[in-house]
Amino acid sequence: MNLQSILRAVTKDQTLNNIAQSTGQSPDTVQEIIKTGLPLIVGQMAQNTSTKSGEQSLNKALDQHSDSSVLDTLGGLFGSSDSNNDGLSILGHIFGNNNEKAASNISRKTGVDAATVMNVLSFIAPLVMAYMAQKKTSGGIKDTVQGAKDDNGNPLIDIVGS
Repeated sequence: MNLQSILRAVTKDQTLNNIAQSTGQSPDTVQEIIKTGLPLIVGQMAQNTSTKSGEQSLNKALDQHSDSSVLDTLGGLFGSSDSNNDGLSILGHIFGNNNEKAASNISRKTGVDAATVMNVLSFIAPLVMAYMAQKKTSGGIKDTVQGAKDDNGNPLIDIVGS
C-alpha cells in the first residue's frame, strides 16, 4: 500500500470540492494540505503501533470503522454542521499531545494557517480510518500501517517532529 493509493481513495469524486466548500478553502489548498498531511497521519499511525497498547487501540478504532465504506463515511462527513467532530477526535488519538505541533509543521510546509490545516485534516481522518479498516491485513493493523510506503517506496515513519 502506498500513499498514492490512499490519496486516490480518500479524495475521489467530489471529496476535494466538498472539503473546500466546508472549510472555505480552494480545492488546490485542500489538496496541498492533504498531500502534506497524509504522510504525517499514516506515519504516526505506524509509530503508534510500535507499542502493544497503541496497536490494540488502533485495531479497536479500525474495527469501529470496518463496516463503513469510504463512500458511506463521505455521506456522514458532509451531512451535518458538526460533521468533523469525529475527525478531530481521530486526530487527537493519532497525534496525542502533538496535534498542534503536527498542524504547525504542515502549516509551515503549505503556508496555510494551522487552524485551517486541522479543519481540513479533520475531514480526511475518518476517510483514512475507513480506508485502513478495509485494507487491514490478516497480520493485523501493525503490518498494514507499517507496510505503508511513501511515493518513493520508502516506509513512512514518525514525522511529527520533522
